[in-house]
Amino acid sequence: MQELREKNNIAFSVIIPHKNIPDLLMRCVNSIPKRDDLEIIIIDDNSSGDIVNFENFPFKNDDSRNLKIIFDKSDLGAGHARNLGLEVAQGKFLIFADADDFFLFTLNNILDKYKNSDYDLIFCNACSLDCEFYTNADRAKYVQEDISMYRNSPQKAEFYLKYSCSVVWSKIIKRDLAIKNLIRFDELPCGNDIKFSYLTGFYAKSWDVCEIAIYCVTERKDSLTRTETQDRKIVRLKILVEKIKFFVAHNIECDKFSPIYSFYKYYKNSNNDKNFYNEGMNILKSLNYTEKEIKLHLCVACFQRLKSKLKYLIKKII
Repeated sequence: MQELREKNNIAFSVIIPHKNIPDLLMRCVNSIPKRDDLEIIIIDDNSSGDIVNFENFPFKNDDSRNLKIIFDKSDLGAGHARNLGLEVAQGKFLIFADADDFFLFTLNNILDKYKNSDYDLIFCNACSLDCEFYTNADRAKYVQEDISMYRNSPQKAEFYLKYSCSVVWSKIIKRDLAIKNLIRFDELPCGNDIKFSYLTGFYAKSWDVCEIAIYCVTERKDSLTRTETQDRKIVRLKILVEKIKFFVAHNIECDKFSPIYSFYKYYKNSNNDKNFYNEGMNILKSLNYTEKEIKLHLCVACFQRLKSKLKYLIKKII
């Protein structure tokens, strides 16, 4: 298989983790152009036999594409699934997709444009729709804003694209960038692509911005991004603290106190859960904040929240 891929000169590896949404997976794969220089790697993350017919798994017997399916029973989530895809990918560039999203018809021309380029990282635009009704959604809003910013303020946009754009979809990433710098996805229940995103941004020596949208990220009521638990909030806080530690260690400009504001928001949404508060405080202290600093910024966050509520009430009354 490897000799065949090298002979076919694979330029792009599209990696798609999947779990229990075979119909949407079919939509995603069907949106990818059929090209001799492109391979598709589907990693099934322990789907249920009650939902997925494994004997007739989507594209299992499709010989019209260069497609590989990995059935992973470890049930370790999308991060682990993407890492498995990375292990077998042969393309010069990596492209990641979620199974409930899909690509736009513009992708084919963009692949032609960058096939022979030597960029480490290419940021492309995206759009967003409701998964079921195809009405407008806003999940791609910040990507659109960052790419639009690049026209007038490229230096400012560079920071947001490299370090704040914490998703891997709508990016084209040189595989060697991830391999040589040992960049892998966190195998966590949520936020598994955040570290991968800022590390590829940090190590990329050459990059480009494409204003054309190639990807549609969908809004789906049952998706992981819509499901928040106390445990996942703690995981997200730990990820943010680790990110700030990395930025400080590498002299990357950042708001060192941003984890405190995130913690305040999570704490309020947890109905002031005391156990959550204690665990969150211990995580924050790992950033070497003093107790005084934490409480000061929690007070500021509380004041900002009250100020926002007051503005809303005044606007409603008027």
